[in-house]
Amino acid sequence: MTATTCFTKRRRPFCLLAILTLLLTSVSPAFALNTPGGDDPPKRKSFTMSPAKLVQGKEYEVTVRSPDCGLENASLVAPKGSGITNLGKLPKSSDCDLSAKLSIDPNAPLGKGLLWLEEKINDEDRIIGTIEFEITSISPGPIPPGMNPEVDVMWGVMPRKIVRDNFGHDIATDFYGVQLVIGNNSGFDLQIAGVGFKLKDLTNKVPTNSYRSTRGVLEREQEFGRRSIILNSLKAAGLLFTGILPFWKVPNRKANAATVSDLVNGSLTAGFELIVPDTTVKQLVRLDDQMLRDGLIVKNNSQVRTLIFVPKKLLNLSRDSGKTDQGNPRKDDASVRDWKDDPQYVNIKLGELVLVGQTIAYINRVQVVANSEGGPITPPPTVTGTDIQSIEQGATREITFSGVNLQNAVVTGPDGISIPREDIRVDENGTSFRAKVTVDEKVNPGEYTLIITTKGGQFSKTIKITPATPSQRY
Repeated sequence: MTATTCFTKRRRPFCLLAILTLLLTSVSPAFALNTPGGDDPPKRKSFTMSPAKLVQGKEYEVTVRSPDCGLENASLVAPKGSGITNLGKLPKSSDCDLSAKLSIDPNAPLGKGLLWLEEKINDEDRIIGTIEFEITSISPGPIPPGMNPEVDVMWGVMPRKIVRDNFGHDIATDFYGVQLVIGNNSGFDLQIAGVGFKLKDLTNKVPTNSYRSTRGVLEREQEFGRRSIILNSLKAAGLLFTGILPFWKVPNRKANAATVSDLVNGSLTAGFELIVPDTTVKQLVRLDDQMLRDGLIVKNNSQVRTLIFVPKKLLNLSRDSGKTDQGNPRKDDASVRDWKDDPQYVNIKLGELVLVGQTIAYINRVQVVANSEGGPITPPPTVTGTDIQSIEQGATREITFSGVNLQNAVVTGPDGISIPREDIRVDENGTSFRAKVTVDEKVNPGEYTLIITTKGGQFSKTIKITPATPSQRY
C-alpha cells in the first residue's frame, strides 16, 4: 500500500490501521520489561540481629540471621549520621549467619536505628533488607574511680514563726529548721546516709538532729507543754472543789462553792479546749511527712525536698551576736531585733553543708533499693491516747485509739482479752482507729499491755481491767 493510495477516501481506514500496528510493534520492547517473563528485582527478606540493643560508646560483635540463608555475599552498611561504624566482617560468618563488628559513637542518637543489608547483584550493590535496632544510654554501674557524683543541694534556714506554726513552740525554741532540696543527676540512685554542717568556728563536722530525738521533743510538749499544764490545772482545780464541798457548813457558801465547782469542771474546761485546741497530732504528722530520716532514696534525674533540724545551742548565738560579728555583712542593719533567730545570719554561721550518701550498686541488672520506693522508711506507729482507760471483767467495749502512722493497724492482747481484726476500723489519715475489745470474766483485775502492730513496727499501750459490778456477774 503506497502513500498515494492512503489518501483516497476508500483506503483511508486501512491506512490508519496499518500505522497503528506499526506503532504498537515499535514500543513492544519497552512493555516487555514489566511482563512476567522479565527480570524481577530481588525481594527483601526478614532478618534478625542480636544483640538488638546497643549502648553508646561501646563496640559489639553482632550476628545477623536469615531464615532463608543466602548471606554469603552480604554485608552490613550503616547510614551516614547514624553514629555507627562497621569495623569489618568476622570470619565466623556463614551462609545463614552474618557476623560483623560495630562501633557505637558516644554521641550516637538515642532511640530506634536502621542498618542496611547489601549484596552484590550483577556487580551492583543492592539493598536486600533492613534491620531495626535500638541505641540506649550508658547502662548503670559503679562510679569509675576519680569521678564524683553530680548532686545539687540547696538549703536555707526557716523563720522561727514558720517553724513554730508547723511544729510547735518547743521545736521552734530549741531548733533551727532547715529546708533542703537534693537534686540527683549522677546517673545512679542515691541513698542519703546523713546531713551535717562544717561550722566556721569548729574543726569537726557536726551532724543534724535525729528524727527520734526531734520527735521526742514534740511528744514531751504534748504532755508537759503550756497548754497541757493549764488544762490539767483546771481539771485538778475542779476535782479539788468537788472534794471539799462537804466541808462547807454555811448553806449559801456551800451553794456558791458547788456553782464554782460545776463551772470549773464543765464550762471553763470545755471552753479552754475550744479556744486552745490540741495541735500536737497534726504537728507529728507534718514532722513525719517532711523530716529527713535514714534510708531516703533520691532517684536518678529527680529531686527531693526534705527538712532537717539543728540544735540552737550548737551555735550558741545571743540576741546581739550579729552586731559585733565582723563576718556579718548586715551587722549595721537596725531592723534586726534578734540576731539569734535571723535566718540570713544563721545561714552564715552554719557554714558549709555536708551531704553523706552512697550510690546504689547494680548487680546483674537488679537494682538494690530500700523497701520504700523513692522515699524514707515507714515510721513505726505511735498511740497518744484512748477514749476509754479501763474495761470491766466480762465486758465488751469499743475503744478509739488516737496517734499517728496507724494505717493497717492490728491489736493483740494477752490471754482473755480478744480484739478481732475484722472489727478494727482505721481512718483514712492513719491518725486514729476504733477496735472492739472483749475481756473474759475470768481475767484478773489489773493492768495489761496491748500491742499495736503496723508495717513500720509495734507500739505498746496499757489498759486497766477493773472488777465487774454485781449486775454484770449475775
